Amino acid sequence: MSYGEQQDANGTVECGYCTCMTGLTKTCSHVATILYWLETAIRISDDVSCTSKPNKWLSPMPDLAKYTRSPTPLPQTKIQYETAYNTS
Repeated sequence: MSYGEQQDANGTVECGYCTCMTGLTKTCSHVATILYWLETAIRISDDVSCTSKPNKWLSPMPDLAKYTRSPTPLPQTKIQYETAYNTS
């Protein structure tokens, strides 16, 4: 499928058409769909890429220092070593 247009002497596009079966009668909606898509893309874009903006898809990480505490070291004689396997 390809598209074409007819321009006047000033270069203004007067009409567009599609080469699909329905477009040969100039009644398809492919050209209108592309024009609506372009208009929407231009209207909602703001010249700044999404990678240049703050993160929108992940919430910010909480301050983990509030929720963790430092372990206090124990002397080796106070540590109880156990096995996860039943040895009996």
